[in-house]
Amino acid sequence: KMAKFNLCDYDYVGFDLDNTVLRYNVRNVVDMEYQEMAKFLVEQKGYSAKLLEPLGAAEDFLQKGLILDCEKGNILRISRTGIVLRAAHGSRFLSDDEIVSYYGAERRWELGEKFSGNILDVWNGPLSLKLRNLLDYFDMPVSLLFSRIVDTIDSERGGVQGTYNVWPDILSGLVQIYTREHFQTGVSEYFNRLRAHPDQYLLKTPPSVIAWLKELKRTKATFLLTGSNTDFADFTASYALGDNWRELFDQVICFARKPAFFFNQKRPFIEVSGYEECGPASDLQIGKVYTQGNASDLMEMLKQKIPTDTPRVLYVGDNLIQDVFTPSTVCGWDTVAVIEELNVRQPDEKLLKSTCWDSYFSCGGQKSFWSEIIVKHSRICVPSLEVLAQKPIDYSYPAFGDDSDTRGYHEY
Repeated sequence: KMAKFNLCDYDYVGFDLDNTVLRYNVRNVVDMEYQEMAKFLVEQKGYSAKLLEPLGAAEDFLQKGLILDCEKGNILRISRTGIVLRAAHGSRFLSDDEIVSYYGAERRWELGEKFSGNILDVWNGPLSLKLRNLLDYFDMPVSLLFSRIVDTIDSERGGVQGTYNVWPDILSGLVQIYTREHFQTGVSEYFNRLRAHPDQYLLKTPPSVIAWLKELKRTKATFLLTGSNTDFADFTASYALGDNWRELFDQVICFARKPAFFFNQKRPFIEVSGYEECGPASDLQIGKVYTQGNASDLMEMLKQKIPTDTPRVLYVGDNLIQDVFTPSTVCGWDTVAVIEELNVRQPDEKLLKSTCWDSYFSCGGQKSFWSEIIVKHSRICVPSLEVLAQKPIDYSYPAFGDDSDTRGYHEY
């Protein structure tokens, strides 16, 4: 029997905000992130001003889902079992022989294999200083920064180095631009520019999607679960969805700290007054905005609208570790993966489709790490919520199943 996906099968339906309910102008935002990170590294950490060169043709080097081998100065695409499919040292792509000299005849990267075997351990643990996934548009520019830094070090020191230690500085740059307090304090130029010119970086969510969210809420308990802090989420969601955006969902959780939200069942929800956190919530009420928290308490809250001991839960998001793999494996929720790369179209075409790294979904004819996650841990994959909003709520979509690893992809 062919696997099907139907929204009517679910009691509770949740959404990520960034790159799911709210879409970005990917080209502008990635360009701006790159500029701000480069400025930080040059001005605060003393790196070469070469980092400040515009993206230009180097844009093709950027792709979501690349993995850094931080110690060797290499940028990789790996298979689901940790085999190196393609690699660059700095910005120079390695030949097959060179890949073998780094990773052995079978092209197996030990850390890549560890990551494949236990994604969440490597994501959060000490190994995250040696292996880094660039999973979404917020850290996508890092691959180009990293490659340019490695190139500079090699040229200054006259050759390839035994080990590199640039990741801690790059991490400092990410902390500088994304730390949640910096939206209010004005310390982050990333937040400042986004706030001053939202029309350059954010897209308005189409009316069809807003109407679809309202319709879903009529028969289901719906929730928005975002890593964004309350103030930033309110700013971006108000721009994209309108000032009454909270009314589109039964429950809103900000600064959710995924993926731990799904497995740390002790972490309390925090009450919010204005945008300030003011201590653990004792009496959880559906309809209030909370921060942090955990998945099992969220289920209890949603029962206030639809009481059931065995809720069927769906979560929709773009980050394949935080929004797809973890809720699927830890909570047993079904998921929908929102992957913009599925529908490559202008004006972001170049950024979403890299000629030097091949397709997001495959590399040199082999399935990519991420397409394996999509097929195994999501029911269907769409480029945006518009695809779902085009069909009635009770529409049955062909879904991924044991007999097909392509049927769950649905484009426009």
